[in-house]
Amino acid sequence: MTGHRIARTITFLCAAIPLACSDSLAPGDVLGTYVLHNVAGDALPTVLYTTDYATIRVFADTLRFAPDGRGSINTLRESEPVKGDGPTEPFRWQTGFAFKLIDDRIEVTFDC
Repeated sequence: MTGHRIARTITFLCAAIPLACSDSLAPGDVLGTYVLHNVAGDALPTVLYTTDYATIRVFADTLRFAPDGRGSINTLRESEPVKGDGPTEPFRWQTGFAFKLIDDRIEVTFDC
């Protein structure tokens, strides 16, 4: 390695070390509303996934995280059978969940 390359590597490591040692997520870090804009780089509406029976297309998806440890997911999707008829009418559903932060993860438990 040249002296310039070594200096650049050391500078990078010195800048990265504080990031690696940062604090865990705090509750305020995740509060708010998150809107899905794309799936694997494809803008909405787009295919979310396909099974042997249907292709699921997503039109909108929103996650909300509230200060009380509760949240909700709202979605607008369409199911198109792989064989047979065309797509069904888009369907909308909402479900609640509880969440907690563990280190640098968000743990979610959906309501049944």
